[in-house]
Amino acid sequence: MHTLWLASWYPNRTDPFNGDFVQRHALALAGRAPVTVIHVAKEEAPAGRGGAAGAPAGRGGAAGAAAPRETLTHRGRLTERISYFHAPATRWPLWNKLVSQTRAFRAYRRAFRAHVRENGRPDLIHVHVCMNAGLYALYLRWTRGIPFVVTEHFTAYIRGNPEDFFSRPWPYRFFNRLILEQAEAVHSVSRFLLGEMGKIARLKRTAVIPNAVDTALFRAEPTAAGAPGDPPQAAGPFRFIHVSNFKPQKNVPGMLEAFALLLERRRDWELLLIGPADDAIRAYGASKGIEAHLRWVGEVPYATVAAELRASGALVQFSRWENQPCVISEAFCCGVPVVSSAVGGIPEVLGAGVDGATAAADGATAASPAGPAAAAGSGLLVPPQDVAALADALHAIMEKPGKRAQLAAAAAAVYGYDAVGAALEAFSNATKTTHSKAR
Repeated sequence: MHTLWLASWYPNRTDPFNGDFVQRHALALAGRAPVTVIHVAKEEAPAGRGGAAGAPAGRGGAAGAAAPRETLTHRGRLTERISYFHAPATRWPLWNKLVSQTRAFRAYRRAFRAHVRENGRPDLIHVHVCMNAGLYALYLRWTRGIPFVVTEHFTAYIRGNPEDFFSRPWPYRFFNRLILEQAEAVHSVSRFLLGEMGKIARLKRTAVIPNAVDTALFRAEPTAAGAPGDPPQAAGPFRFIHVSNFKPQKNVPGMLEAFALLLERRRDWELLLIGPADDAIRAYGASKGIEAHLRWVGEVPYATVAAELRASGALVQFSRWENQPCVISEAFCCGVPVVSSAVGGIPEVLGAGVDGATAAADGATAASPAGPAAAAGSGLLVPPQDVAALADALHAIMEKPGKRAQLAAAAAAVYGYDAVGAALEAFSNATKTTHSKAR
């Protein structure tokens, strides 16, 4: 079986981290069967082009060779076909949008035809993130009768997000809903997001398959004997770590307020912050009197994130809304417990919801084995935007010895490439069987 994916988000030369979690899903499935991913990315037109179509990139006085309009990369049994188009830059936004959509459609058509020439007509297409790849999948369903399934990660379905589904133009909402309803099945990494999508569209069949983690990078630190163990944290302050894009969704100011409260109790800690923090958020940390305890690392390679997680005592997330952040499952695979706000799909993996969990420390709640990767010491949940509860949980996690090896082993069995690849393969096979019986 050769699987074809159409991915709205995927790493490319204009944004190397765009949808990297989709790429990890693809790598997980490629461990079991050949996979081709088609992704279409928008690029700004080179200087001197003015957004006009026709001339190859690099003209108009630009130096150097033109960038290819399509790249083909092979990673074992994974083939990545990335097509690029130039976005127009006129004074008329509606025209720019129309031209961009037309060019994107042509890029999908070009890539799909090349795939068919090399591999034959697919029996099933797997869309990752409805818009905009789902539009081409919808076209193929209507014109060629090829069914499709959808994997969705987008938090726009969550009310309260300033850029949520309900604030978008009606054509976007119409086609997004149509894609979901025309899909043979819809999968997400959390039951929560499936529930939110179910409020706006009639979903035929659903499944929950978690984010995939590269356990060659994200793993428990070995003991001196060479096997994952439970070594105590190195001498010195207890290290917390936060990894995010620092957008308002992540509520970094609220998290820093909680650490200011923690400082009133104890000083034997530090917080490592990985991501694109701007001067304003750094100044905010300094204004709270905790600057000496903060280490601003900035953006780092993926392997460095893994190394820093392994060297940390706990991951901290205090988001206002979420689906299910990859960094939580990555922390689990490193054997690192997590302190997080109980939002979105996080309680599904970190433990029971705030109301149903065992009290741990004045508002914090202990993770229960209900989550698929939860194990003893997997972390604590707090109510969203409750700064005092977060401070209590930070103090509690410092006092609670973690069973890192147990947590890492449980997580690898759920989030490792083998487990996720098997789940993705079963999802596609079940959809093909159901579709064949319905014909």
